[in-house]
Amino acid sequence: MDTLDILPHVDRHEPETPLDEDKMTSKDDVQDEKVDEVTAWSVPEDWISRFIDEYSGEHGGQSETLPPGSDPEMTARAVLTMHEDEAVKLLKERLDAPDHDYNFDSVFWERMKLLVQGPEAYGQEYADWAYMTAKAAGFIYNWSPYAEVRAVTLPYDDPAEPCETFRAYFLGFFWVIIVTGVNTCKSRTSMGLLTWQSFHPDSLVFPFQVRLFSCCWCPWDEV
Repeated sequence: MDTLDILPHVDRHEPETPLDEDKMTSKDDVQDEKVDEVTAWSVPEDWISRFIDEYSGEHGGQSETLPPGSDPEMTARAVLTMHEDEAVKLLKERLDAPDHDYNFDSVFWERMKLLVQGPEAYGQEYADWAYMTAKAAGFIYNWSPYAEVRAVTLPYDDPAEPCETFRAYFLGFFWVIIVTGVNTCKSRTSMGLLTWQSFHPDSLVFPFQVRLFSCCWCPWDEV
């Protein structure tokens, strides 16, 4: 008798113990769960209230103020868009990147170093640390890390503000084509006793001229 005949038959194509399909999770399922978790996160309302209070300008000049004409709640929701875990990851990437910007606020930079180390290093409760971390990351990602830029810009777009209007196209084409053509025709030439010099709109005069024409056309904003 052959030795192989006395060995038990084992089917190499089927596992000895059946696998429970309910307990099997693929890599895609795990990634979907993480995406759902991040998507389901929403900014806490107390963060919104705290942000509005901090930038209300009622702290004796000890805090920043929002740009003129901005909506405090829209600004808060535009900045506070990250969970604290995402915020820490972004701050670490910013700290690890080579930095040669001497305009970056050194105080803000040192605060970022403490925030990425956790609430114990920052010296605050977890809730306060989470808010400050999300706000710092939101400044960098959604707005600007520079206080001078935040003072004159908005982190959101106003959906009610008309932008692609007939007035915008007309003024744009007029100043680009017509005024440039007039400038070309008035290049330095001599006509007897008259000397025409080229018209060079100053970098500051030109925006004011466009603004003046634009304001004169205000009744046709919605055209």
